[in-house]
Amino acid sequence: MSSLRRCRLAGMHRLSTRSPLLKALAAVRLVARSGPRQFAGVLLAGCVAGAMPLPAAWATQHLVDGLSAGTFGAGMALALATMVAGFAAAATQVSYLSAIVGASLEARSRIRSERLLLDATMRHVGTEFLDDPDEHDSLTLAREGIRMIPTLIPSAIVEVVSTLVTFVGYGVLLWSSWPLMVLALVAVSAPTAYIQVRINHASGRIVERNAPAQRWERYFGSLFVTPDAARDMRLHGSSGYLRTRFDAALSQAQWSEVAAVKKATGARMALVGAHGLVVVAGTAWAAVGAAHGRVTVGDFVLFTTAVMAIQTRAASLLNLQGRLSVSLRLFGHYQRFVRANSTSTASELSHVPLPTPCLSDAIHFEDVWFRYSEDQEWILRGLNLTIPAGKTTALVGPNGAGKSTIVRLLLRLNTPSRGRVLWDGVDIARFDPVDYRRHVTGVLQERPRYEMSLRDNVSLGRDSRLGSGGPDEATYTALAAARLTGMIESLPHGADTMLSTQRRDASGDAGITLSGGQWDRVAVARARYAQLLGEPIDLVVLDEPNAGLDPISEAQLMGDILAFGEGATRLIISHRLGLVAESDHVVVMSDGEICERGSRSELLARGGNFQRMFSVQAATYVMRDSGDVVG
Repeated sequence: MSSLRRCRLAGMHRLSTRSPLLKALAAVRLVARSGPRQFAGVLLAGCVAGAMPLPAAWATQHLVDGLSAGTFGAGMALALATMVAGFAAAATQVSYLSAIVGASLEARSRIRSERLLLDATMRHVGTEFLDDPDEHDSLTLAREGIRMIPTLIPSAIVEVVSTLVTFVGYGVLLWSSWPLMVLALVAVSAPTAYIQVRINHASGRIVERNAPAQRWERYFGSLFVTPDAARDMRLHGSSGYLRTRFDAALSQAQWSEVAAVKKATGARMALVGAHGLVVVAGTAWAAVGAAHGRVTVGDFVLFTTAVMAIQTRAASLLNLQGRLSVSLRLFGHYQRFVRANSTSTASELSHVPLPTPCLSDAIHFEDVWFRYSEDQEWILRGLNLTIPAGKTTALVGPNGAGKSTIVRLLLRLNTPSRGRVLWDGVDIARFDPVDYRRHVTGVLQERPRYEMSLRDNVSLGRDSRLGSGGPDEATYTALAAARLTGMIESLPHGADTMLSTQRRDASGDAGITLSGGQWDRVAVARARYAQLLGEPIDLVVLDEPNAGLDPISEAQLMGDILAFGEGATRLIISHRLGLVAESDHVVVMSDGEICERGSRSELLARGGNFQRMFSVQAATYVMRDSGDVVG
């Protein structure tokens, strides 16, 4: 395990075990910074909501006493009754206004927290963290946390503030007549709150442990609505098996949540029951006192109103605290990404980054070892590879030989476990990653299919770097380089056609789907677009650029692919050995090591692995019955 990963895991542990109070303060601070005025409005709404019942209760007490004693006239009774009704109506209006302000604060908080999480994720130089299941689970929990926190915090603020105001207000009103009851309520509430916090903390741990099951549930559930997977499961009759896997994950996730709810609810019922016993005893005492004339009827009404309000507030607060406790535990994972990874780029560079010079000599892999984790096998084993500047190098070999891993290391998507990758003698880890990638373009083996327009799939927002008229010209030039101009003419909206049958474009029209070979061409156009931005492209990486092309399309595109990045250093990976015919030298990989290297003709004459692969592939183009070449 790398020191950086150990540091991140340690940071995750520290943040996930922090005090719930500290997490709550951090969540409140995040929400407050998202909308200071809205936050102040929510605080004010909480104070008003908590204070509204107090004058209404006072007015009710005096109204009842005056009416029962016959000392109030119609005017005074009407005034007090109007005051009670007025405060009740005002409390309703305040709740509506609070909901509006809270919704605005929630939206601002959600936007801010999502942006901070994505910023923290993008600070990673590479993508190793996306290959780690623990990191995936933590990211899932983080996203759940920031979905819940912006919703809960505004309502929690209103609830907590209004509850505190209600408790203090009624406590003051009751103290003069019922001091022992006030003390009894406080004595019961303190341990109740503490025990509830411990219960909710345990529930949060259950939710964390349940994260892998929830991720499997979402994954298997998504397969049934993903077109490629849905077609494949119908072809192979695997829907029943996948449904069983989904049901198992769903059951595990849901019943774990039920267990947590049962545990928390059972304890909460016992605590509220104990609190209720005190309230019942106090109410009986007050009723007896009123019957014997020791207190007035108004005092009794005030007491029952107060204890019912306190009981209701306490139950609501405990319920909110239960949901908030789980959310805050998930929020700890969010903090881990925003805080522990806030300096990921700096910590991974561990120095002031250097500008990337134009490549003039070569790229060297110097004794490079790589594996994805310490419990997995080595993918690269002491690799020493030279890619000369301005030349075309072809990497060939069987599946799993480590070819695409070399591409990942070269693009700084992963970091060598040992050894270095040198750019004209300088470790590429010393370069600013953004600046370094401006010198590189290409086609990756795993090519995303963005559910956007064809134009956006090619430019990916990079058209802003071009002047007026430049974006359209660059887009069509890149599409022409990938031989897609004919396809554009057949599309309903040209380059603005949506490339997804599951979405509609801005005009409301349904999108279309492309074939695998057409998507390969789009990826080539995307790489070609980078060269049209005026960036100093020194390295072009083509990882299986022709994988989805039919033989005729491949032959048509072959010259364009080989001309792609002319003058730059090119690294080509392909299982179709015809594509490497024009390369300056060929490197043959096997089990993470180089087993052969040389020119194409030298390797064919040598009779080694390359010659055997070439002969096997060439044999598929010869008709065995006549010996005629057919491809």
